[in-house]
Amino acid sequence: MTFLYRGGGWFKPLTRLNQTPLIMSMREGFIALIPFFVISAIAYMLLGMLPILPDFAAKPFMAQMLNQSHHLILAISPLAVVISLSFHLSKNLRANTIVGSILASLCFMTHSNYLVSIGDSFALNTAWPNFYSIFIPLITPYLVRYFSKRTWLHLVKQPVISPFLQKHLNLILPFFLVYLTLYLILPVVEMAVGGITHGLLNWLVGLSVGVQGFVRMLLIHGLWFLGIHGDNTYTSLFSDSLMQQPFIAGISFRSFYNTFVIIGGSGCLLSLVIAIFICRSPQELAQARVSLPFNLFNFSELIVYALPVVFNPVYLIPFLLVPMSNFLLSYWVLSSDVFLLGDQELSWMTPVLINAWLISKSINVVAYQALLIALNVMIYIPFVLLSKQMHDCVNPIERLTKKFKLADIHQLDAEARFSSELRDSHVNSAELHVTLSQIDAGQLVLYYQPKVDTTKREVVGFEALLRLKTADGLVQGPWFIEILERNNLVPMVDAWVIRQVKRDLLLVAEQGSFPKISINLHPMSLQDDRLVTRLAELNREFPKQLQIELLESAFIDQRDRASTNLSLLQQQGVSVAIDDFGRGFSNLSRLIQLAPQDIKLDRSMLLATDTAEGLLLYKHMAALCRSLGYQLVAEGVETAQQLALVHELGVNCIQGWFFAEAMPLRQAMAYQLPETSYFESLKRA
Repeated sequence: MTFLYRGGGWFKPLTRLNQTPLIMSMREGFIALIPFFVISAIAYMLLGMLPILPDFAAKPFMAQMLNQSHHLILAISPLAVVISLSFHLSKNLRANTIVGSILASLCFMTHSNYLVSIGDSFALNTAWPNFYSIFIPLITPYLVRYFSKRTWLHLVKQPVISPFLQKHLNLILPFFLVYLTLYLILPVVEMAVGGITHGLLNWLVGLSVGVQGFVRMLLIHGLWFLGIHGDNTYTSLFSDSLMQQPFIAGISFRSFYNTFVIIGGSGCLLSLVIAIFICRSPQELAQARVSLPFNLFNFSELIVYALPVVFNPVYLIPFLLVPMSNFLLSYWVLSSDVFLLGDQELSWMTPVLINAWLISKSINVVAYQALLIALNVMIYIPFVLLSKQMHDCVNPIERLTKKFKLADIHQLDAEARFSSELRDSHVNSAELHVTLSQIDAGQLVLYYQPKVDTTKREVVGFEALLRLKTADGLVQGPWFIEILERNNLVPMVDAWVIRQVKRDLLLVAEQGSFPKISINLHPMSLQDDRLVTRLAELNREFPKQLQIELLESAFIDQRDRASTNLSLLQQQGVSVAIDDFGRGFSNLSRLIQLAPQDIKLDRSMLLATDTAEGLLLYKHMAALCRSLGYQLVAEGVETAQQLALVHELGVNCIQGWFFAEAMPLRQAMAYQLPETSYFESLKRA
């Protein structure tokens, strides 16, 4: 099965689509509704089981209570979907989640028939308006983000009030414009959807019942794979009279479909659950155990959204192939008059095997349905094994999350990581698994390297450097960062660094020391508003003691979220240093836009000074940065000759092994500068 994800093909485009904010939000939105779906399913199951229970005094009361609960859940389901989808899409688009959810709900109730006016009051329409409950919450956050970025719509442009109040005042006009825009968009979309629906319906009418049923099945499963309730959506768009029509072996199409095609819910997902139990896939066993009772009653929502199947390339083929196989095989078997079937109409939620018995009173039909389940399991097993193979790195991530106590950071982009894992090849997944296991077996620690001002003859700060202490006590550099970066896991480590720096600053403050600490921050972490908030809080708690070091080459687009958050941090007084300047782009115009306080000249430039061209470049680069008002730091100074050279070129802040390597906190705080003869020789030079 590795051909599906190694070497490209259709798999990679689909997995890239799976990782987009839109699809990721649909998955998250429906997963968040799983408790709601479970309650709904339980109420409906109990309601359906009441007629077969013996009479008892409380039976009418239970029937009334369950019926009311079922209708209430059914009535608020569309609004619950709107709120959940709009919230998660707003979050992933970095738009205001509260405004996005409220606005989507308002637009949904305005433009759909969900809220019906009856005289002076309103009532909820229990018919499921699928088109509106899916489309509106998926377009509203995009419109909110678009209009929010138009600065000419902002009512407050100067920071004269609190940032929180300013942000929400500036959403007033975007809120109003989004509401009006939907009046223009929805009629066009409705016309397009109506035209497609009408054309498809006219085409279906001319086909035989069998072909209509087969097409219906494919449409429903296609909608399910997109995260949309297939059966309800099909019913709302097309007439579902097909289900009542006589079909084959004396039964209606509904009985054929529910008993011999969709066994265990859409996609025949009971077979998927059994396949997961057989393969013992640890990542999916929990979902399988929970969903098994519901799949026995043909409820598929739980595993569709919890596993999930929605936009999961691994399960696309079997999700379509299994019901297609059941349909064609059962049509051939029943048309051969092998079985005698009754015309009894059964509820779609009649349990598996029991529905086969009730429709036939024959153990042979029950055995045939069991054979179909076994064949379906065999189809699903290779894909479950593929899914298991591609999720080997999940457990180490969860362990590290608990170890670092960063559940909120990890869960923020949980779906993004899930999608990214699907996209990566097996080789990369194995590499990540080994890396995370090694980190988990060791211990992350921070070492501190001093920065020395040769003019003041004092330590003016420290750079916090990440290290991994292995189980045998060996201290290693952060070799794993590049691997974590490829898998979107760097923010988890950066969050740990921020928290550890805070602990260290509190510890040394108790001893009367207040050093300035530089933190290396990945631009990916600057996309995370919560990490940015933590940095701002750390800066407020330790004013003038915090500096963040960033790679200049990472800021290609000044309009992205990282640049915006960097500007916010600078406005709050966070000092910024550009790290490794001279290695890479060294774009001076972008440097001016980033407005850092410090420029750290990369060691590679210093090593190049043994040539005339390299010496000239270092000299002029230092002079140019100094003339622009930046404080310069020479990185990688290891010899007395290098120290004398950078001092001669006007760089007075030194970081490198000449003075000290990175060391544990206690040793760094006790660090003493070498004898003054070094500085005297610099003064004479």
